[in-house]
Amino acid sequence: MKQYTLVIAYDGTGYHGWQEQRDCVTVSMTLRDTFRRVFGTDVGLVGASRTDAGVHALGQVARATVPLKLAIDAATLKRAWNASLPPDIHIRSLTPSLPHFHPHWRVIDKLYQYHVFIKRPLPMFARYGYHYTYAWSLEKCTESLQHFVGTHDFWSFCTEELPEVNTICSIKRAFVEPLPHLKAIRISFVGDRFLYHMVRRMVGAALTIASFENRSVAEIPRALQERSSRRLFVTAPPQGLVLRKIRYDQSIIF
Repeated sequence: MKQYTLVIAYDGTGYHGWQEQRDCVTVSMTLRDTFRRVFGTDVGLVGASRTDAGVHALGQVARATVPLKLAIDAATLKRAWNASLPPDIHIRSLTPSLPHFHPHWRVIDKLYQYHVFIKRPLPMFARYGYHYTYAWSLEKCTESLQHFVGTHDFWSFCTEELPEVNTICSIKRAFVEPLPHLKAIRISFVGDRFLYHMVRRMVGAALTIASFENRSVAEIPRALQERSSRRLFVTAPPQGLVLRKIRYDQSIIF
């Protein structure tokens, strides 16, 4: 078998996430079905992040395992595969994998970004951000985000149901930046790993606290420390979220 490392971009609007599911159209299923149609054989595909339904990616990383009988170079493989993919999925790079590479292992960090439109966006941008209609405070939003930085138990900020799931994560950076040309803001998180719905719940918490006088920044460290009810904060909708980049301690270039 041959193995390749892929960096993939996709518009997640029409997909039920990355991971294959029965009776649902997903990104990984579409990649596999397209490969089978073009090359007449199956491909094994393992992704680094299980992005949710409606979530986008610019830097999803995957390992593709193809049969040795497929005598084709990496450049031709990428070109032929891309040519038959739908326009909302694109393989940005495809290179032979380093020995023993696995997308889940030896991750330095992942960068997720969430886009919030403060004013109603133009129609061509609407599917790539959340139109937030409440007045909000940049200062309170920034202060809220800083409480996520560090190593914490993020049980209160995810929807993982299995008791054996490790909910300890380390956030290296969390910050908000204005995008005046789009009348929007971008909230970024850099961390070693992220749980199911974790980024969207952190965004929901920061926006809620930044918008309502009766909500305090102190609620975030309290929730991190006490595993308080998950109903304290809303989950921001998926269309604003993009998986921007994944870094490894191997020589993978994005």
